[in-house]
Amino acid sequence: MKKPLPILVRFIIIFFIVLAGFLIVGYTINALQYSDVLTTTTPIDTTGAAAYLIQKEALRLRTAEERRIDSIAQIKKEKDWQKQNPKAYKILKKHPEWTKEDCEKLTNGSIWIGMSFEMLKYVYGGNPDSANPSNFGKGTRWQWCWHDYKPSCFYDNDGDGLIDSYN
Repeated sequence: MKKPLPILVRFIIIFFIVLAGFLIVGYTINALQYSDVLTTTTPIDTTGAAAYLIQKEALRLRTAEERRIDSIAQIKKEKDWQKQNPKAYKILKKHPEWTKEDCEKLTNGSIWIGMSFEMLKYVYGGNPDSANPSNFGKGTRWQWCWHDYKPSCFYDNDGDGLIDSYN
């Protein structure tokens, strides 16, 4: 697989292609000014358009380079986080749907409203001692209890798998 050209080389090539195009257009317009086809004597200014296109291309290349640099910085930041939080990283690898912040909280044994039942099972090391569904006409509500932990009972009042309350 070929290695892509460095950004500066690509910029120089594109610059000369654009410049050659404008020189050809400028020469053609200049030649038409002195022919019988064009009756006006006012010269056509192409320098403004050329400068605009060159600036636009330079901006495009600069933003592409900035995106590449941002991507490299993001990768470095990710690797630093992995080194600083090896337990949270291990959890995140196993559960990519969870956020980094949630994985960090789980490594500390934290419990919070809005965490998922799966996260709760991770913190308490397995399934609850009892799982009690109830339905009073508004959908299934769950109570999950671990007898040897505090808090011991957790509630999902709307069946979405997220903890709504605990005691």
